[in-house]
Amino acid sequence: MIRVLVVEDDKYLNKLICDYLSLEGFQVSSALDGESAWKILQDSTTEFDAVTVDLLLPRMMGAELFSKINEDTRLSPLKKIGISGVYKDPADQERVCSLHQLSAYLLKPFDLSELAAQLRGESPPSSSEKLQGSGDLAQTPLERLFFQAYCRAFTGSLNLKWQDSDRKIFFLNGHPVSASSSSLSENLGAFLIQEALIDSEQREEISKQMAEKAQYFGEALLELGILLKSELYQALRKHTYQILMNSFSTRQGQYSFESLEELPSHLPHIEFNPFLLMLEAQKRQISAAALEELFQIKAKDFPARGPRFFQLLPSCNPSLELQKHFEIWPPELSLSDWFNKIGIENRESAQRTLYLFETLGVLGWQSEPPESNERPEQVFQFEEQRAQENQEHDRKTSEKIREVYMDALNQNFFELLRVSEEASREEIEEKYRELRFEAHPDRFLGKLRGETSRILQDYLTRLDKAYQCLIDDDRRQEYLARVSRSSEDSAADSKRYLQAQDLFHQAQRELAKEKFTEAKLLFDRAYASWAAGIEYRLFSIYTDFRSKASAKLSEKQAQLNRLKEVCLQNPHLETGFLLLGHAHRHLNQVSAAREAYQKALQISPDLEEALNALSRLAEKERKHFQFKLPKILSKKILKRALVIALLTAAFVPLYRLQKSFQSEDAAVIRPDPAMLREHFQTNRIEIKAQFAQIQVKSGEVRGLPDAVVRHRCQRSLLLLEVYGAERLFVIEENHGLSAFCTRDQFRRY
Repeated sequence: MIRVLVVEDDKYLNKLICDYLSLEGFQVSSALDGESAWKILQDSTTEFDAVTVDLLLPRMMGAELFSKINEDTRLSPLKKIGISGVYKDPADQERVCSLHQLSAYLLKPFDLSELAAQLRGESPPSSSEKLQGSGDLAQTPLERLFFQAYCRAFTGSLNLKWQDSDRKIFFLNGHPVSASSSSLSENLGAFLIQEALIDSEQREEISKQMAEKAQYFGEALLELGILLKSELYQALRKHTYQILMNSFSTRQGQYSFESLEELPSHLPHIEFNPFLLMLEAQKRQISAAALEELFQIKAKDFPARGPRFFQLLPSCNPSLELQKHFEIWPPELSLSDWFNKIGIENRESAQRTLYLFETLGVLGWQSEPPESNERPEQVFQFEEQRAQENQEHDRKTSEKIREVYMDALNQNFFELLRVSEEASREEIEEKYRELRFEAHPDRFLGKLRGETSRILQDYLTRLDKAYQCLIDDDRRQEYLARVSRSSEDSAADSKRYLQAQDLFHQAQRELAKEKFTEAKLLFDRAYASWAAGIEYRLFSIYTDFRSKASAKLSEKQAQLNRLKEVCLQNPHLETGFLLLGHAHRHLNQVSAAREAYQKALQISPDLEEALNALSRLAEKERKHFQFKLPKILSKKILKRALVIALLTAAFVPLYRLQKSFQSEDAAVIRPDPAMLREHFQTNRIEIKAQFAQIQVKSGEVRGLPDAVVRHRCQRSLLLLEVYGAERLFVIEENHGLSAFCTRDQFRRY
């Protein structure tokens, strides 16, 4: 058996490669970065025969990993295969192979069968063996086509034609990433109008610019400033999802695959899990009752599962409990007996997964127990590696919380706690503890943003109310009597929340145009629609403050105090302190503004708007940082001092008098610039509280790669930490603010 180490940082492609090679009879190990791969090669008791390495890896580049392998006499005989999308020219590929002593170089996207052939030392498959072809959707379910694309790590388009409608679904390494439709009801413009992100007049303006400048719709929309990039991304994701769902509902027409070396550059790559898509589409088309009837027919049958069943199971994202039930399901246990064992709460999810796997052809049924199930030796999930992907994890966690929250708005207490109406007190308590633990804020290490934190708290409150109601027999009976009415109320809740979000986005666009009065009205409407949206109220107070341009200072200060009061009542919301900082800065209250921005950063350390605001404050203060007249001197004291000075030194020039009352800020520390000579040619270092700024000579930062500047900045900050510095601003002569860093963050300007 050929033993292979797969090194690929894209965890989805990594799993695809590992699963495929495992089915092809290889013994496979995996790593998501170069450093982990090198550790495996050094420490593992397995003697590998081959290694496949993506050239662009985190923590250690593929080229460096190959160099280390070649320098190690024990590892140098390994068959080495490079994988990348970088070197497209055959001459460059040949040079890379020669430099690193590679057996082969595979250009992404590649066919998995080609990789297997290279590892075996066989000839690559002919093009006729690769995924292609066309057919009738009535004969081949769309799920099978998605599965074929996944299994072959297909890159290209799946074209679907039905009557006058054409849809294109674009795949990258077997995962759907984009979709388009010729149907007027499914085009992006109509979708944005439907979502109230643009109106008909703006759509006409965009169309005009597209014609005049030969732009794509999204390009024109961004250039006109109608949507922010983040808003457009979310809209594109939702639009793509809608087309994908509609595609599964169309079971007629023709299909064809078209392989592509690379996807069109204008397409957004919004990766979707194909198995979760198929499960969601199934949920929309087949009711739980219909599914139950289908499985009643197979109640006495036994499952026939191949290796693919176990490999694909994690991709369907079952609960840990249900996944364990799937994995330990003995071949001699019939379907009905297994359903009884897993419990009612897992039944529908299990049925949907089984039905999907049956559709894909990785699960069969037979009247007699099979002798065994072909379980693979290893199922690749990358759970430990995923823990390192904190930023991606935070984003996905926030999205998951929003999804759970939206579901909760439409669930009664029984559905919320995932128990039946006949559940015992012990079952309710057990489920409540489990859900409470899964959603406890401490599990997220304080990394949730304001809105996500708020809706998580609302979700936990709903869990508490459900639990308190259902463990009390009298309250439980009263609640059962009004479940039907509560479902209607929940639907109204969901509608109000979505309406509030739409109003909030409209208000933010008005705020960006500095139309404060219009923005305030929209923020007020959003808050009236969804009172739990404290952010809406904060923005309303702030825009009211900004709209009073001609108001007296005392009135503005009163409004600012009102904003501060709401912030202190909601200390977990970074948005409030950010707006408070903006308000203080508008009144030239620099110290108070800095304090508010710092508070926002304590709540959300990567809040870019607060970092930029602090940078602007630092740049403004830099110009008059050294010599300041102490503000504590009142006019009366100044006059007395002036009289004394004139009497004692009548012939001293006036500038000497001014200088006698000016002094450097005692709180500012000025270390010797030579301490940073290994990293920058520094003219001056100034440190106050946790902030440090250094002035460097012209050309010290500009023109250098980001990685070099980041390294120098963070090494300099380490040296300055002895003075209490936690944030470093780098000022370059003749250029101004050039860079900013903390221990974990870095930004160029």
